Amino acid sequence: MARELAQQAGAPTILIDDVDANPDFNELAEQCARIDKTGQPEVWIALGGGSVIDSAKVFAASAGNFSNVRTYLETGKGGGEGIIANADHCCPDNRRHGL
Repeated sequence: MARELAQQAGAPTILIDDVDANPDFNELAEQCARIDKTGQPEVWIALGGGSVIDSAKVFAASAGNFSNVRTYLETGKGGGEGIIANADHCCPDNRRHGL
């Protein structure tokens, strides 16, 4: 599926393909540092299970700086107001956009 997406949408800015089940802070920090070096993508696509999807949320929220997310996870402070997007917001007529 990743190859098909790349064919249709172009090569990814960055590919994180080493997400472990229940990743720890050290793993997430290292992955976020890699993202910081390549630049934050405009769109994240997560293919996989819960840990992959949760990690993608961390990557998007961190903007390449995991310490922001870590502080929020440990203290509950510094998160500000989040943005919640769902299909109803992006697709008022409830159609899904396919690639």
